[in-house]
Amino acid sequence: MAKTIIEREFWNDEQIIDEYSPEDKLFMMYLLTCPRGNALGIFKLPIKLIAFEIGYSPEAVRTLVDRFTNKYNRINYDYKSQEIAIYRALKYTVSKGGKPIEDMMRQLLSEVTVTENIIKVHKVMSDWWLKSNRPVDKMIKSLMEEEIEKRSAISNVNVNDYVNDNVNVNDYTYPVSYHDTSEVEDFNTPSSKDESCNDREDDTSSDTWNKKIINTWNSLDKNIPRIQTLNVNTQRYQMLRARINEHGLDTVIKAIKSIDQSKFLKGYVSDFRITIDWFIKPNNFIKVLEGNYNDKKQATKLIDTEKSYTREARTRRFLRMMNER
Repeated sequence: MAKTIIEREFWNDEQIIDEYSPEDKLFMMYLLTCPRGNALGIFKLPIKLIAFEIGYSPEAVRTLVDRFTNKYNRINYDYKSQEIAIYRALKYTVSKGGKPIEDMMRQLLSEVTVTENIIKVHKVMSDWWLKSNRPVDKMIKSLMEEEIEKRSAISNVNVNDYVNDNVNVNDYTYPVSYHDTSEVEDFNTPSSKDESCNDREDDTSSDTWNKKIINTWNSLDKNIPRIQTLNVNTQRYQMLRARINEHGLDTVIKAIKSIDQSKFLKGYVSDFRITIDWFIKPNNFIKVLEGNYNDKKQATKLIDTEKSYTREARTRRFLRMMNER
C-alpha cells in the first residue's frame, strides 16, 4: 500500500503556527497526504475530488484553494488542467536521496503538465535549498533547473515529438503559434532591409574570420539560405563578432557544422529553416551549440552541456532565463 512520509517539522513551521486555523492545518495536511499526491508536490487534483474526499462542498474547497493561493502563498492551482503545486511540500516529503529518489523525481517532473508550476516551486524553494546542507535538496534543485531549461528550449519551437528515430518529415503539422516570436521573428529574412542589401555589397572588412564563417555556412545543406558577405557596419556582423568573442571562433564553426545534424533546422520538418540572423541571436546560438534541435540518433555525438560549460556558467544562464520571464 502506498504511503507518504511527512516530516514532523511541518508542525514547527512559523506560518502554520501563527496564521493557520485548525481547518487550514488539516487542509494542508490533506494536500500533502491525499491519494493522488506525490513527493514532488505537483499533481492533478480536481476540485470535485477534494470536495468528495474531505466532505466539503466544491464552493468551500474553492474558497480554501483561493486562501492558500492568495493569502498564504502556499500553493498554485491551475483550474484548466486541474493541476496543483504545493510550494513547500519538498521540505516535508523528502528527507534522503539516492538513485531511486533521483529517478523518481525525474519521472515526476516529466509528468508535470503546467511548466509554470515547476518554476513557482523552484522560486519558493530557492532560499530553503541555499540554507540546506542535505545533498538531496541540491539534487532536486538541479533536476528542476534541468527540466525548466529543457522545456524552455522545446517551447521555442514546439517540437516535443520531433526527435524520433523513425522520423518521417511528411508527417509533421504545426499550429500557427509554432514559433517563439521573441527569438524567431522574421527567421527566413535578414534582420533589416539594409542588411539584405549589404549581403550583395563587397565586404569592406579586413578580418579573416568572416571568410571562414561564410565558407562554413555555405557548405551546409542546400536548403539553408546562403550568405555572400559580412559587412562591418551591420547588426549581423556585430552579433556574430560578439558570439566569437564569447565562445571563440572554433566553437562558432563547430556550432555551424552541427546544423547539418538537424532535419528541423535544415527545413525538412516544417516551414522553418535556419538563417544566419536567427542563428547568431544569443539564446538561439546556445541551443544550437548544445544540440537541442538535433536528431535523436545523433544525440551521442553532440556537445554535452555538462562537459562543455562549467556548472557556474549553466547556473548563470538559468538565472538569466528566469529573470527574463
